[in-house]
Amino acid sequence: MCSKRSTRANTGMSRIQAILVLALLGALPAPGAKTRVAYIGLELDGSWSWIKAIQAEPDAELIAVADPNAALIARAKSVTAPSTRFYSDYVRMLDEVKPDAVLATVPNADHLAVTQACAQRRIHLWFQKPMAATAAQAREMARLARDSNILLMLSYHNLFNAPMQAVTGNIEAGQIGAIERLVMRNAFNASKVLSPTYSAQFLDPARHGGGALMDQGTYGINYAVYLMGRPARVIATAKTLPRLRADPRLYWPRFKVRNRKQRKLPRSSRRARKTHPRRGRSW
Repeated sequence: MCSKRSTRANTGMSRIQAILVLALLGALPAPGAKTRVAYIGLELDGSWSWIKAIQAEPDAELIAVADPNAALIARAKSVTAPSTRFYSDYVRMLDEVKPDAVLATVPNADHLAVTQACAQRRIHLWFQKPMAATAAQAREMARLARDSNILLMLSYHNLFNAPMQAVTGNIEAGQIGAIERLVMRNAFNASKVLSPTYSAQFLDPARHGGGALMDQGTYGINYAVYLMGRPARVIATAKTLPRLRADPRLYWPRFKVRNRKQRKLPRSSRRARKTHPRRGRSW
């Protein structure tokens, strides 16, 4: 729902976030009017930067926040305007404040329930990636959005940063040529960068739906579709590195896409990738 080009792609993460907030809406309610935004879910550590981005955007207004955790609501009250309303029940919030759009950072398994509530009320909706905890949930979310004629957006903000925009520009200008293969590696130590509140859901397969592969691996899928188009078919396997079985918070997801027309790599190259001491085996 966002164009491949962002004229403000290299102005910093806060501005990128603000662009995504407004891109969700398609169009403002009326010329000169502010978009009334409600926020659902504060467990995700990134919630606070998104709330900050909404408040920094002159064309948007944060009117309400909902979360069942009283401590998180208390924190939100300290960083929002006095006019912001707070709720423990997001359904009640939707009915009372009637926002133009909702930004939600709830556990992946809860995305479908929030989509159902917003679709019934014709409220545009934005989620942090990935789309859901399961493929069945994601398909139902897409159906609800189509049937209710609302915009449903996922946050893949990395597509709009300066390096990705530069790569896209080079490809479109013919400076690189056809993409033969895409490899994505992404890693961080979740035990050091995640708060205890977020870690509780991040390490829960039922709530998060896949751990590192879902949280970071979907970036690679998003890049591949963005740069190479939708695939004719998908073949995928997943592996757990031995050291990760002892501590699931430490992980090194890896993602690879190969063009169907690409020739096989030399055997020596394949062997070298398999025996890399840190990155594990290819998939």
